[in-house]
Amino acid sequence: MNGISAGSLSRRSFLAQAAALAAAGSLARPALGGTGQGIPPVDATFLFVADVHACRMASGLSPNCQQEGKTDAALLRSVAALNAIGEKDWPAEING
Repeated sequence: MNGISAGSLSRRSFLAQAAALAAAGSLARPALGGTGQGIPPVDATFLFVADVHACRMASGLSPNCQQEGKTDAALLRSVAALNAIGEKDWPAEING
């Protein structure tokens, strides 16, 4: 076999590859939505997770889904809010 053996990867080589991977990750571009446009910032106080595509059918959306807000745009807003949850400042205690 022509595979790489465990002994052929030096510590220096491993650290160099890990540093390159970290540098590449820090230069990554923001995620793009299905439209190719950047996802706008979302100001979310509460985050409710639900299956917003429960109305999806082979022929499109089932009745009343559009009126209930169960759309692709709503899904993108929910995902953007969920992805940004770690960047929010949360109080240590809630009064009341």
